[in-house]
Order: sequence, then structure tokens, then C-alpha cells
Amino acid sequence: MFEIILLGRPSSILIDFVKREVSEASKIIGLDTSRIRVVIAETRDHLQEFLLERLGEEASEALQPASAISHIYVSDKPTILVVASELYDKEQDVAKGELLIALAHAKLHGSEEYYVIGMPEILQSLASYGVRYDIVSAILYLVASASKGYEATNLLVEKGYVSVLEKMFKYYLEVKPEEKLAWMI
Repeated sequence: MFEIILLGRPSSILIDFVKREVSEASKIIGLDTSRIRVVIAETRDHLQEFLLERLGEEASEALQPASAISHIYVSDKPTILVVASELYDKEQDVAKGELLIALAHAKLHGSEEYYVIGMPEILQSLASYGVRYDIVSAILYLVASASKGYEATNLLVEKGYVSVLEKMFKYYLEVKPEEKLAWMI
């Protein structure tokens, strides 16, 4: 069984959904649940308090997840972060897709070695062309994130989760009216 931390008062229905999906998916993808932690926060503010306590102010702000379900490696454990208030209006398959991606990352990248990496020489050489170190670091972060994202998605496709992932990706790739408006401005 996995460690679960509740922050605030997320709904019991959501808690049961997360527990069930983590248990079922972990068996399918081969994830040892005794190695992971799941944090279910009622709101982003509750999650921010947890991250602040565990990581300190600078890191907690940098690690605010972009989606309702994400993953980090903290306190020697892969940790799945769930923001309950951001899931209540989503279709179940979209929430399940986000959770599956986080679980796949926990399986594939669930140790510190995937998060503390040295700067490759080719990127270091960009400094000789006047590229700032923060830009070079951002490039490394984006390349590493894309590579890990590909690996996680590929694992889930191999395990038969294509239809769930398709629904999730369509949800996130749908152009919203406010985005169309922003393009016109």
C-alpha cells in the first residue's frame, strides 16, 4: 500500500477514485506502491503549504505543478501531487490520464538520479557564445522533460491506455475561446 497524505478536505469520492486508480494502474505498469507517496490537496493553497514545508520557499514556488495531477521527487520518494479542486469539473478519463502519466513517471523516474543531472558539455559550450546560464538550464530542463514525458507516455501506450491518453490529450489540446481571442490581440 502507498503512503497517502490528505491536505484540507478533498471529497471522499475523489480520494476513493485516486486510491482505486493508483492501485489498479500500479499493478498493470509494474510500480511498487510501497515506494510512492500520494498527496491529495483540496486546493493549490493547501499544496503550496505542503511544498513549502518539505522544500522551502524558493523550491515550493518553482515546483507548483501546471496540471491538476503531477509528480515530483521529494524526501526520498516519488510523490504524486493531486489538486482536488481542479479535478471536480474534468471528465473521469482526463483525470485518470493525468494520474497515469504521474504514475508512469514515478515508475520510470522515481529516484534522485533523474532530477539531479550535470550540464552536458555541448550545453556548457553555449556560454562561450554569450548564452546566459539560466537559458542553458532552461534548455536542459525542457529536453529532459520532453524525454521523460515520451518515456512515460510510451509505457502507458504499451500497457494499453491509448484511449484514456487520447481523451486527456484532446482535452488539453483543445483551443479555448480565450486563447483564440489572445491570438487576435
